[in-house]
This record gives sequence, C-alpha cells and structure tokens, in this order.
Amino acid sequence: MTNLSIDLNKIPPADIIKAANHEAELLLLKAKYKEKDPSWNADTESDPVFALLSLAAYYKVQGINQINDGAKAVMVATATGADLENLAAIFNLKREIIIAATEDVAAVYEDDERLRKRVLLAPEGYSNAGSIGAYIFWALTCNKVKDAKIMRFDRRDGYQGVAGADPRVSISLIDFKNIEIVELDVINEVSAILNDDEIRPLTDLLFIEFAFKKLFTIDATLKIYAGASADVVKQKSREQLNEYLDKNYKIGVDITLSGLHAAMTVEGVERVVIISPDADVYVSNVQAAYCAPENIIISSEAANA
Repeated sequence: MTNLSIDLNKIPPADIIKAANHEAELLLLKAKYKEKDPSWNADTESDPVFALLSLAAYYKVQGINQINDGAKAVMVATATGADLENLAAIFNLKREIIIAATEDVAAVYEDDERLRKRVLLAPEGYSNAGSIGAYIFWALTCNKVKDAKIMRFDRRDGYQGVAGADPRVSISLIDFKNIEIVELDVINEVSAILNDDEIRPLTDLLFIEFAFKKLFTIDATLKIYAGASADVVKQKSREQLNEYLDKNYKIGVDITLSGLHAAMTVEGVERVVIISPDADVYVSNVQAAYCAPENIIISSEAANA
C-alpha cells in the first residue's frame, strides 16, 4: 500500500470546516436581540436595528469563511497555489519548472495535482526505491514525467531474472502533452535517477519505457437550447472536455462515455450525442488514453431539430 491508495476526493471535510449562511446567522442574531429587547418587532430592511444585525451576520459569515479558507490552506487535500508549496517545503520539495522561461514566454510550472501527488509520496522517498510509491516519487523528480506506473515481476510470474538480478521492476512513463521531448533522453534521465546506488535496491533490475498511447477520436454533437449562443456553448464545452481529458491522461485510466457526456454538458446544452468513440476507451496498465486536439470535432444543432 502506498500513500496514493488514499483517494483525497473521498475524504470527508474536516470538522473545523463549517457551513456559513447569511440568512441563518441573521435569524440567530434577531432571536438573540429579541431576548434583550422583547418589544422590538420592526423586522424590516429599513429598520436601523435590522440593518445592523444584517451587517453583523455578514461579517460573521465572512469570519467563518476566512477560518474555513485558513484550515483548507494547511491540509494537503485542499491546499492550492502558494499554500500547497509551503506544505511541500516541509518535505524539502518545491514546484518544478516544466518549461523554462524565455524572453517572450513565462515559465510553466507543474500544476497542483502533480505537486500534491509528490507531497503524498514524499515519505516513501526517505528510503530507497524499493516500494512502488518510492519508485513513483523518484521517477517524478524528473520534471519531464507527468505520471509513472510501477509493476514488479519475479520468477513466480514467469520471469527468469538476469545474472541474479531478480525481480524485475517495470516503470512506465508518460510525458506532458504540450511539451516536445525525446523519449530516449527522458528514459536515460529517469534511469540515472533510479539506478543511483542510494536509490535502487541492489537486487532490482529496472525496465524503463514510455507507456503506449492508445489513440482515439472524439466526434460529438451538442443539442443546444434555443436562445443560447452556439459558439459560446461549444467553446465552454470544449474547455470542459479538455479539462477532463487532461485529468485522465494517466497510465491505466480509462476514458468513459459517461465522463465525456458529463464533460461536454454545459449550460445551454440539452444533451450530447457522441458519435465517436462508440464505447468506453479501456487501457491497460502500460497504456494511456490520448486524443489529439486535431481529432476532436464538436458540432451543434438546435435542441428541437
């Protein structure tokens, strides 16, 4: 079991996180005020007491939200941006540069999802790379690797071993979609990291390769309600679809029709008709589902057509 066995999305909100509602707080304050002044019954927005109570409720809600935000900032599951970077610093980690800055273009840094994953894996990196989590942690220290999948084979799996090096550890990698790389150079860089004498267990034989991209196309028609701008709706649908594809561009993660439907259903869309793919895109533990931008076609029709 690794730290990635914990699905952060399924962790319930911390007890310190409280719901804040202006109307509920205002009702509570009015009740408290009536306890002090039973004769008060001018429960209208024009009444000065009502206005002050409403203002007090507003600031109380703001205070609750501030506490909530502060609590989220110190939890790995909910911290973002600079807050997450400060948590990462506890483990001697910093946000990696994915694309170096040039004179005309600002640097591109790793996103919160990748940094959060490395924070979760950091304790596994205290030792050598014997565990699955540790191998992933050290593989991700290469800033050209988006994700890694680890599998172990030994003689019980039919692997015979080489020169006493047994078992074999298979490391599959995927890169960032928007970065041009030479796969062999990345493999050599990851190999140098993982084969360091202080990282690789003596008896492990490493096999490093890039995961196979399982290519697919998307052809969909949006049924759009009357009055909605087709261009705006298609743009929002495309943006949301891209987010779904980017999030699921991982080794061993399937692309589902239900996920595609949900991603493209934005405000103004009655329903989505998907022509391609015609079934879920299943991948193996050494594959990643990939749809190139030029292979995405989104058209639109009136909902009553």
